[in-house]
Amino acid sequence: MDLITLIICVFINKYITEELFEEWVYENDSLEEFLGKKAYLEVIGTRFNDMIEIASLRLFLKNYLFTEKQFDCSNIHDAFCEKWANERNCEAFGNGYLCSEKKIIDILFKEFRYPEVTDYTTIDLREVKTEEQLLESLSKGLGFYRFPMHWNWFDEYLVYSNTPKIVTIKGIDNIRTNFYECYHFIIDTFERLKIKKDNLLIYFE
Repeated sequence: MDLITLIICVFINKYITEELFEEWVYENDSLEEFLGKKAYLEVIGTRFNDMIEIASLRLFLKNYLFTEKQFDCSNIHDAFCEKWANERNCEAFGNGYLCSEKKIIDILFKEFRYPEVTDYTTIDLREVKTEEQLLESLSKGLGFYRFPMHWNWFDEYLVYSNTPKIVTIKGIDNIRTNFYECYHFIIDTFERLKIKKDNLLIYFE
């Protein structure tokens, strides 16, 4: 996919701000050739501080890509952005790219790129007081690029992510006492994970 199409789609799908898209529009000399004069004038004629016009512009560009470029921008979703960010080298986006393009690429990398996986991690759950804190602490400790919103997602993230080889979880008694159902879910999930990942070691303290 070319970068112009990608940037238009991430604007349509609200991955970047109106201000950053406006900066890119006026910085990009290739946009008129890509869109054609009529569509280009529609874009640059938009008042980017007017939310009604911004909503109209998003719809206009979505329809334009679908009819003129045969591209459905609904295909640009979290899973696509995750794949795109992790298949590319950050250093490749250097010379030859517009300042606004580098900002947009940086946003996608920061939001969707997997963190570097370490061999060891320690997750401290001794001070956890809510289920949301528990889910977030486990997700950050295991290196998820974002923390899931419920336990079913946590299960999937854990199975398909590159987890550290040695995981030490401190404060398991706190979880057993205050989050009994979560405690059993965590134990069962890690036991199933050890079957799938032979080199994984998990210690509960």
